[in-house]
Amino acid sequence: MKRFWVILPAGFIAVALFASFLKIGALWGIGAWGALSPLVALALAIVVVPQMFVKSAPDPFRCIPRMRSRTARFATVAAVSALLLWLLRSRTELWGERFSLSAALETGAYRPEAPLGTFIQHAIYRFMNGVFLSNADSILTFTSVFAGAIYAVLAIRAAGLLFGGDETDGLERPAAAVLLSGGFVALFFGAGGTVQIAIVATLGFVTESIRFLRGRCPLALPAVLLAVAILSHFSAAFLAPAFVYLLVRGDRAPGSRKRSLAAGALFVLCLAAAEIAYAMIAKRPGLEQAVAFGMRLSFGRHALANALNALLIAGPASVAAVLLLAAGARKRAQDAPPGAAPGERAFLAACALGALAGFILGADLVDGGLGWPMLAVTGPALSICALWGLAREFARTERLKRAILALFFAGLFHTIPLVLVDMSPRLAEKRLFGLDLAPGRAEMIIADFALEREEFEKARAWYLASAEKNPSNALAKSRLGRIAMKREEYPEAITHYLGAHELRPDGERERLDLAEALIANRWYSEAIAQLETLTVAHPESVAFWKRLGFALNNGNRYEPAVAAYETALALEPRDEQNVRNLVSALLNRGAELQTANRLDEARALYERAIETYPHDWRAYNNLATIEMKLGRAEKAREILAGALTLYPYESSLHFNMGIVLDKLGKYREALHHMRLARDFDPVYSAAPMHIERLEKKLGIWYPSRPDTAASPIEDP
Repeated sequence: MKRFWVILPAGFIAVALFASFLKIGALWGIGAWGALSPLVALALAIVVVPQMFVKSAPDPFRCIPRMRSRTARFATVAAVSALLLWLLRSRTELWGERFSLSAALETGAYRPEAPLGTFIQHAIYRFMNGVFLSNADSILTFTSVFAGAIYAVLAIRAAGLLFGGDETDGLERPAAAVLLSGGFVALFFGAGGTVQIAIVATLGFVTESIRFLRGRCPLALPAVLLAVAILSHFSAAFLAPAFVYLLVRGDRAPGSRKRSLAAGALFVLCLAAAEIAYAMIAKRPGLEQAVAFGMRLSFGRHALANALNALLIAGPASVAAVLLLAAGARKRAQDAPPGAAPGERAFLAACALGALAGFILGADLVDGGLGWPMLAVTGPALSICALWGLAREFARTERLKRAILALFFAGLFHTIPLVLVDMSPRLAEKRLFGLDLAPGRAEMIIADFALEREEFEKARAWYLASAEKNPSNALAKSRLGRIAMKREEYPEAITHYLGAHELRPDGERERLDLAEALIANRWYSEAIAQLETLTVAHPESVAFWKRLGFALNNGNRYEPAVAAYETALALEPRDEQNVRNLVSALLNRGAELQTANRLDEARALYERAIETYPHDWRAYNNLATIEMKLGRAEKAREILAGALTLYPYESSLHFNMGIVLDKLGKYREALHHMRLARDFDPVYSAAPMHIERLEKKLGIWYPSRPDTAASPIEDP
């Protein structure tokens, strides 16, 4: 039985080779080698597997010098980890959440399953973008590398807690290597996402909980770490049963009931504070969104298969933790590793059982292997469970060291392809096509990745391939329309958007995209029809009313444009753009009425425009032209004089003032304003011809003299 724990990691490698070359889609949790060369995998397996069965356990860390100072050790490991993680940082994340999260960070769109994780990264992005002009993609890499360095330090701390005594000499570094070589450490190689902070907090929670059970820290610290983990990513809720056990365990100790209640209250207080902050920043409840996300957990049709793959992708340590949990159920409760405190076995069993429940209930959210980071947070807890269980199984240090090193080698074999696949777009695409996805899904992911990087030709080719495999894919047609819009190929965009609209006739996004393409192509009547349908279905949407007003205003239907903009302003009265939109429609309608000689109606609209937005000179100017047409030159002069005090550099106001003053017989003043009109708009102003006429009236006009200097260049 003792040899089984060495054979298990070797068997894990053998199954990984089998899955990589024969069952990639079915066993995607360990099939990453299928995207690489089989010769590389076989060569590595030939080197690694024999190391597990030698009589004397190998020491791959013998070349690394020991440091007596714990602070220096942590600092060195953090620096080296950050450097390695930065050098190996991901160039792509075609099977995770990087694409959508990168866009979310720029807009501040918070993820309901990870409010704290997205808030922290968005805050870093706002600072780094404002100071160093860093983009969202680099912030994801920075956060990932930083979290990976902290994880490495915490891994050493956890290994020292489990194997730091004299009776386990030489096991601390192999144990830390097991925590670092788990499958999910690939997330730290620059992959980016929202789960890294939750992984670090989970490792800290499990470690500090063990220290609490050993009487080395208060329960408040695990409570805060668990709150951070859950708020960073909702999947960390699998630790809730283990925390409840800690509260019950602490409540039983003499005189510790108050401290246990205080820790529980602190946990709730952290969640409440995050809820308030989330509601203030994201303008919607945070925990409500997280609970709604959690309600998606279900036991679906492929739940067991996905749960198995989720367990496998967590690495051999996670598999060993489950088997050790089953084997430990037959042992006496008092059997424990040296230095362990009562209650550690039950606590770690609660962690492992919670992880298994998370694998089963959250398996469908893994989405055929695309969303495997969803369950990454279970990795550190299961790895510590495996290390603790092995320490319980083996009494002799040499055998224990061989078992731990076997887990390390198997974990390294498992991690290498995950990292390499994540670094290479070509390998990531190959792995995508190995997953059991819906027709056209892999092509869509590759196309989205290309579109993010503005590789429009590549994105267009993959969207077309996706639409060919899945003709009912409305999203592919919408994205093709987006590419055509960016290229200003509006008829082609209309064709694609119309196809998406036909596939999803009730889709708001498809109808709005079609309307935008119609507006861009100046087909306003067709755009108006689409937007009117949207406003009828969603009368509370300001965006729909604004776009309808724009289409009506540009389609020369000014009266309904005024009504549309009035509705938008009523819904958002504090938005100045809504005010300006309404004034624009009022002025256009007024000009229409003025052309039709309906002057009283036009005057009423201009006066309303001035009352609504006094900072638009056009209303004053148009109102003055009405008075001029009615022969009220003095009234027109008063209006223009008032407008010029507000807009002294507007050419049109000076031009009309010159016309009015000319009619009033004030030629010198009229000439002054005409010259200003010319100076402020020397290209398009009609002032020069009036300037010449006024100068002749005043007797100061002189014909321009011909240039007497002959050019030395002769005509050819």
